[in-house]
Amino acid sequence: MSIFRALDVAQSALVANQRAMDVVSQNLAGAANPDYSRQQVELAARTPETIGGVVYGRGVDVRAVRRVVDPLVMGMLVDAHAEEGFARMRAQALADIAPVFGDATTSDLTDAVMRFFDAWRTFANQPADAGAQAQARVQSEALARTFRRQAAALDAALVRLDQQLRDRVTQANALLDQIAALNREIQRLEASNARPGAPANDLRDQRDAAVRKLAALISVQWIPSANGEPMLQLASGDLLVQGGKARHLVVDASGNLALAETQAPIQAPLRGEIGGLVQARQDIQTLRGALDQMARDL
Repeated sequence: MSIFRALDVAQSALVANQRAMDVVSQNLAGAANPDYSRQQVELAARTPETIGGVVYGRGVDVRAVRRVVDPLVMGMLVDAHAEEGFARMRAQALADIAPVFGDATTSDLTDAVMRFFDAWRTFANQPADAGAQAQARVQSEALARTFRRQAAALDAALVRLDQQLRDRVTQANALLDQIAALNREIQRLEASNARPGAPANDLRDQRDAAVRKLAALISVQWIPSANGEPMLQLASGDLLVQGGKARHLVVDASGNLALAETQAPIQAPLRGEIGGLVQARQDIQTLRGALDQMARDL
């Protein structure tokens, strides 16, 4: 090997290690960013050459700079964001109506029902007594007002939930558009790299962060596809993002979550803040129905 080839090999090593030091610096700079993924350099030997029947190495090149990301951990984080968002929003919505009912022993409805039965028990024992008659009428009217007041409170809570649900869906649609745009940009950059397939790490970090934010709103599954275009879908299998295309969500007139292009309600169980709001809405509707049934039975 000539001195020039030896210097060329040494230069390749210096350049490769300089790139590695650059990546170390980038890792240090991004350490405080929760959305940053640590990166590492992949080195590859250059194609050797044969001189006089002897094979000589020609040094190394940087093959790629890749993120150190565990797909399993990423999936667990996405699921955790979805479960936390679901539990938090459902608890918040139900806590909002808790004062309407109070606890099992002290509430307006409990007191009104007890006074109603006491008044009618007295009236049943003394049907000719004018005071008993008046008290039965007064307590009946008071109970009716209590039913109406609590029904109105539940209806108002449903209106608030519907508005919150629409707000969250708007946020989710914005994130879906952002993820689709990042997919397009990632595909463009990675296709134009000197080494096709070399990852656009920073954009991939941004996309992962957007997926986690989306998961906090609605549970999603990140599915790699055979053609390299990642897909984002709901548990029902409904696609939300495929490559650079996003499908929006809407809240229909009945308060159901649906796909905008089909208007078909999404049947699969939902998690995330949207899932929590949908579940809380169903819980309150059940309470509203039970309140109406109780009023009819009395």
